[in-house]
Amino acid sequence: MTDLAHIKDGLTRDNALERLREIPCSSCGTIGDFGTYDVPANNGVALECLSCGRRNACGDYCYGCGRTREELARMSLVLTVHHTRPFAEHGEQYAKIPLCSVCHEIVSGGQRLMARLVKLPGLSR
Repeated sequence: MTDLAHIKDGLTRDNALERLREIPCSSCGTIGDFGTYDVPANNGVALECLSCGRRNACGDYCYGCGRTREELARMSLVLTVHHTRPFAEHGEQYAKIPLCSVCHEIVSGGQRLMARLVKLPGLSR
């Protein structure tokens, strides 16, 4: 048996439930009892443990600010899943990381800015 950290980069909407059938929930430990749900805010999909109800089981802290899931909840913030390469261009091909809703906006804004900068004359790849 492996854990979610070892397979999460290759998860897609189409293969998630099959790939997670031997993975324990990081919150309750139940093995393989996952479902998916749509995230309208970013037209994405996320994971949910059907046993304990925990959502977005990709990590327990924000990779941006370092706040834990519990600290964020006290501030009425949540962890989201962020595609490290723009989803519109690369789909599910590259790694995904947990970011809180504040850091997600900051990082996404930085990605959009960089995309505009590389299109300027003399700054292209």
